[in-house]
Amino acid sequence: MKIETRKIILSTYHLEKKGNDLIISSPRGHKSIIISPLQAQLLSKLAQDKTIEDIVLESLSKDEDLSFRELYKLIEILLSLEIITDSFVRNYFDPAENHNLNHGLDKSTRVAPTSGESLMSKWSTQRLVELPFFRNLPDSLLRTFIAHAELLEVPERTKIINAGDKNRDLFVIFQGEASIYIPGLKHRQLITTIPAGSVFGEGGFFFGHSRSADVISNVPTVYVKIKYDDKDFHSLIHAPGTNLLQQRLWILHGLLSSPLFHHVPAETMDRFVLAGKLRTLKYGETLFKQGEPGNSFFVLIQGQLDIVHNNKVVKSLKQGDLFGEVALMINQGERTATAMSRSDGLLLEVHRDEFFKVLAQNLILAKEIEDIAHRRYNNMFA
Repeated sequence: MKIETRKIILSTYHLEKKGNDLIISSPRGHKSIIISPLQAQLLSKLAQDKTIEDIVLESLSKDEDLSFRELYKLIEILLSLEIITDSFVRNYFDPAENHNLNHGLDKSTRVAPTSGESLMSKWSTQRLVELPFFRNLPDSLLRTFIAHAELLEVPERTKIINAGDKNRDLFVIFQGEASIYIPGLKHRQLITTIPAGSVFGEGGFFFGHSRSADVISNVPTVYVKIKYDDKDFHSLIHAPGTNLLQQRLWILHGLLSSPLFHHVPAETMDRFVLAGKLRTLKYGETLFKQGEPGNSFFVLIQGQLDIVHNNKVVKSLKQGDLFGEVALMINQGERTATAMSRSDGLLLEVHRDEFFKVLAQNLILAKEIEDIAHRRYNNMFA
């Protein structure tokens, strides 16, 4: 069971007010800690056997104040006072691992790191199914992908795709990293870096386009090549709903490019993909303006975008960067800056309600995003 949907059992505790301070203590120890009024409200809800998910969704429905950082800190306090003694909760909130998004997650949902040699010897197509893009695909399509999958290994600085090639194979980085370059008159131009778990070569696979760029491994890399076969794939990739498959691929590629999202469980990745919608941006387009109401969170999937505060560019965003969280988590639904595109691009837009529903399922990710929001807000008004 996920920590967010698990009832957290509290032992006896004392909460008293001394002056302006709210102080919590436990008969189990001699320590007492000051908590905030918001933490006291959250504590009362935990004492009513409400789960973390219950608390978040209730706060959302009643438009109550909510802070994932405060909730996270409260649980740390309750653990330190031994008011929570559940070992499952304690392991999840191990203070030594506070900033490791993998901690406490179901490791079976990710492909465990291993050496290339070991990976090659233990390869099973079942491991392909564990990668984000292939989760929850229709059975017929998944079986076809698996039937045509081949595991390959290359050293660093090796071409996986050559610009101009006409093959229609699809590729997945299983371990390692590669970069995409557009050939130029004098030098190749770096477009983006592809992390482990990413799918590439979709232009050729879905549309039969010639390869528009070189893909070169940055480090020793293990990848899967899914050999295109017209007889097996043509009807599948032209079937109704295939457009959604392409969108899922682009969204996952963008999410995996973010250090923040690269380490969340595959289930959370799926939730973001399903919760959001893909939007296109044109060069010079203004997505939103400073001072406007804002009720969406965004992840930049492709392209470049500037964040402008008081007519000054305060941050330039690239693939995988998130934004829009400040209005939702700190600034009462008002945009603190203008977002303007510097190129054509794609965005994943997640409405406020769906955004908080996803975060209700992953407290550590929610805390990390709120930390980012506070840093950006503080830097903007420093």
